[in-house]
Amino acid sequence: ANIGGVLWYLHHEVVIQYPRKFDITRVMRMKVQMRATKPLLDLAMNFGPRTAFDSGQCTGPFVCGRNTEGGNQPKFCNGAFDKNNEADILAMSGKPYEGSYEYSKFGYHVGCNNLGEYPFPTYKVFYPRAAWYSLPGACLSEVFSKWTPQCKAQEPGGLCEGTPTGAGNCTWSYEVMGEVSLDELVGQAVDELHKSGGRGYDPIAD
Repeated sequence: ANIGGVLWYLHHEVVIQYPRKFDITRVMRMKVQMRATKPLLDLAMNFGPRTAFDSGQCTGPFVCGRNTEGGNQPKFCNGAFDKNNEADILAMSGKPYEGSYEYSKFGYHVGCNNLGEYPFPTYKVFYPRAAWYSLPGACLSEVFSKWTPQCKAQEPGGLCEGTPTGAGNCTWSYEVMGEVSLDELVGQAVDELHKSGGRGYDPIAD
């Protein structure tokens, strides 16, 4: 995320509760390089739609079929990609994709989501130009505890070293540039704040 996206997430999902969501303790600053794949560039796009990741598993939204009412538009489903949907997602060849349409057709591209627009959140946010990004890694069909060497080989993701080439498995790289703890940002250790009856963020009062 950019700084606006980070702050929105912290306020609405992390410091609003105790213990903090996922026991998040810090914000890391990273320098990210990315390059779009040729199928995206052919559509004059540098980013695809942002997808969510939970415990390392991509949870969509994915194209999972067609809505035949109202113009035969794509149907979207949330949650991990269901291989049972492959038969409903056909390539131009008439054969089903092996895996999700998004990553099968466009490679492991970087996704972008301007907050306030699809896919989430779709309501107004008050951080100018706030954005989230999805950076697909290896074995994105499974949670961390189920990762295997075979899965990583079949689903290599887009992370690579150095300058990304835009190949389907080399779309982004990163360097860690620094970090700041949430306790520093809030100005008090979270346990002390909780004991005193305080909250990192109160959506009514703040």
